[in-house]
Amino acid sequence: MPESTDSHQKHIMEKHIREKHDKHNKNYKHDKHDKHQHEKHNHDKHKKCHKYHKNIPHISHIEPTSGPRYCANLFIHGDNLSKITSVNAGNMIITNFVIVSDNEIKVHIHEMPWRETGNNILITVSNCEYVSNSVFFNIIDEPIITSLDPSSGPVNSLVNITLNGLNLATTKSIIINNCAIDALNSDFILTISDTIVSFILPLKFNNQTIAISLVTTGGISNIVYYTGVAMPMI
Repeated sequence: MPESTDSHQKHIMEKHIREKHDKHNKNYKHDKHDKHQHEKHNHDKHKKCHKYHKNIPHISHIEPTSGPRYCANLFIHGDNLSKITSVNAGNMIITNFVIVSDNEIKVHIHEMPWRETGNNILITVSNCEYVSNSVFFNIIDEPIITSLDPSSGPVNSLVNITLNGLNLATTKSIIINNCAIDALNSDFILTISDTIVSFILPLKFNNQTIAISLVTTGGISNIVYYTGVAMPMI
């Protein structure tokens, strides 16, 4: 009788061990399955995000960052630009552009949009799905010459002429009778500010009427005239 009891208890213990082992295997398989599903979900999510970011155009910078309101030529640099369908300047859509590569676009903007406040225009690009981040383009207003001093004087003489006006700070050259004088590399230029440009009239300009204008980052100014007076013969 004791032998039978021991045998029965042994049988129960073995059964308990088997059930525990089976439960452990079942949990292990379940955990492994969950881990696999989690990894698969993360992989799919990563693929989806990768695909998402691959289609979004991104602007890193533009060249130049400032220029005239009219006839501006821009180079837009960035990523995912090869499928661009439009360039946007503010709320204006521009379709006159050339895709140079996936990282560069060249665009000609005939006229920048007008804003009531400030001259910073947001530039973005877009494809059929997404719009890029935005960068600023700063409009430099056209130069205006309001007067020159003196307006007349001797020719064949080194005369100091001062041009008064607006938006003159970015002057690049002075045009005298269709001849350009480099404003940044000439000994004839005396002063450049937002309201004044002064220079020495070179001796070679000895006409009776001398046309003068300025070229700045914002464009070409109006033309003003200096009247040359011949020195009296002695």
